[in-house]
Amino acid sequence: MVKKLTESSQVFKKPELRSLLLKKRLNMDHDVVLSSSIDIGNLFIDSIHQLESFSSIALYYPTNCEVETKFIHNTLIKLNKKVLYPKLLGNRIRFIQAHSLDNFSVGKFNIMEPVGLDFVDLEDIDFFVVPSLAVGKTGRRLGYGGGFYDKELEDIGKERILSFIYDFQFIETYSGENHDIKFSKVFTEKRFMQIN
Repeated sequence: MVKKLTESSQVFKKPELRSLLLKKRLNMDHDVVLSSSIDIGNLFIDSIHQLESFSSIALYYPTNCEVETKFIHNTLIKLNKKVLYPKLLGNRIRFIQAHSLDNFSVGKFNIMEPVGLDFVDLEDIDFFVVPSLAVGKTGRRLGYGGGFYDKELEDIGKERILSFIYDFQFIETYSGENHDIKFSKVFTEKRFMQIN
């Protein structure tokens, strides 16, 4: 069903597409999640030299079979990069530096968040890796429906926003809406895509 919808040129209804993609992702075998995540992590780390010099990057703590980021976190820490994670306060996402993945607690929506309130200003973060359910060929993101990232990053240029997804989540015909985040770079287990 997902393949049929994603190959079609029809206009998707976001709730239906979200449901289909989330179901497919949740049905992934744990070993496939881990191996695909390592492939994505290696592709990202190998591609760092293509990115301009940077000192800080905001990752996300994975949930519901999202691409795992632990390997990337540990590698970036070894490279002396500042790694940050989102924390939801009210209707706003704020970002906090995390030296270790041990200092997290369960936050809203049962998503792990860094402990503390030492927020970093958006302008002091070089790159943002945003969790997604899908990305279209124009770089538009299909998120989870809360609009938190869309609102928080609306003034951030797309050249600073990246996505880690499984290849089946790249939906050629998904065009999104004007308020949806746009990515400049997308990493899957099969490819790295630079989107203009």
